[in-house]
Amino acid sequence: MDLSQLADWIRQVQVSPVNSVILSGVPLDVKDETITEVLNTVKAFGRTRIRGRRGDVTGMNLFLLIETSIDVEPNIVPPEVGIPGVVGPCCVHILESVEPALTEATFKEKLTFLMQQEGKSFSDVKSLLEPETSPNVDVNLNLVNAVWSINVHRGQVIPLLTGN
Repeated sequence: MDLSQLADWIRQVQVSPVNSVILSGVPLDVKDETITEVLNTVKAFGRTRIRGRRGDVTGMNLFLLIETSIDVEPNIVPPEVGIPGVVGPCCVHILESVEPALTEATFKEKLTFLMQQEGKSFSDVKSLLEPETSPNVDVNLNLVNAVWSINVHRGQVIPLLTGN
C-alpha cells in the first residue's frame, strides 16, 4: 500500500493523521481483542481503536488502521509491536508523512466533508450567503437622496429611525 492509498483510506475513514498509525504484517486470523491487548502495551498510543482492515498483496496479512487517543509522537513510537508467542511483531507505520497529501485535498472536498459532519448541503450554504431580499421593499436611492436634499435646503432635519 503506497502513501496515496493510505491518504485515501484515512480520508474515507475520517481519522486525523496525527491520531493514526498503520500496523502491517498482521495475521489474517488475529482477533480484535488480541490487537487491542498488544496496542495497550504501548503507552505512546493512549487508548486505541481499530478503524479499518485491508489485505496486503500476498493475501496472508492485514494492514490495520488504528486511531489513537493522543497525537502520535514519531520519536517515541516503537517500529514494531507484538506480544511474544501471541502475535507479532507487526510493523508500525506513522502517518506523519501522509499529512501533506491530505492537505492537498481541494477546498471543495474539505467543505463537503465539513458539511457532511454538520448535516448540511450546498444549497443550505448558498442560502446563507445570498443577501436577503424582500419583495415588498423597493428602495430607490435617488428618491431618498432627493428628499434628503430638499429637507436639508429647507433647514429641516429628518430624525433617523431607530426602531424606538
